[in-house]
Formats: sequence, structure tokens, C-alpha cells
Amino acid sequence: MRRLFFSLLFLFLSYIVFYDLSHGTLQELSRQPVEGQLEAEAETAGSMSLQQETSYMIREVMPGETVLSITEKLHQQTLPVPIETIVADFEKANQQAQAEKIVVGKSYKFPIYSSR
Repeated sequence: MRRLFFSLLFLFLSYIVFYDLSHGTLQELSRQPVEGQLEAEAETAGSMSLQQETSYMIREVMPGETVLSITEKLHQQTLPVPIETIVADFEKANQQAQAEKIVVGKSYKFPIYSSR
């Protein structure tokens, strides 16, 4: 009976670890905005988009890359706009794509920001 209990406990803990690593439950908790934070971010993003000129570069996605990591590589410096703006611009340029669900081996348009 004891062996069965520990086997079930091990399977349950293994499933929890697998789910957390594959779905990122801890990241989802950290992404939830605090009240009032959305308004401030929207104002910041709006003012940044007025100051920035957006163009796009077509690039193929390699294994392990994300929209943010590719955009950082293209700029070779800290990004001049908030992450939310990058995601919104990516999804606007790629109508059928979501930033969280890009496919390895497929080419997408990635935003390039330059100061006016």
C-alpha cells in the first residue's frame, strides 16, 4: 500500500512539473497586470509609437527563438519600445500569426524601430 501511494505521488508530481514546463503557469501569473498598470502602459506605448517609425524585416524562425529574442538580435541593443508594442506590431504585420505561437522554419515580418 505504501509503495502504491509513493508511486501515485511520484506520477502526480511528474505531471505537475511537466505541465508547468510546457504551459508556463508561473509565467502566466507574472503576466497578469496590476490595476492601473494597463493605462500607464497604454499611454507609454502610444507616445512611443508616435516617436518611432516602424519598418519590418522578413526573417525565418530558428529553433528556440521567440519574437522578442529575434527583435533583440535585429536591433543589437536594448529595445526602444515596450514588449507589448513589439507584440502588437508583429501581430499587425503578420495578420494570421500570434506572437506566442510562431512556427520554426516559417518566415515572418519582424518590426524594426528607428528614431525619427
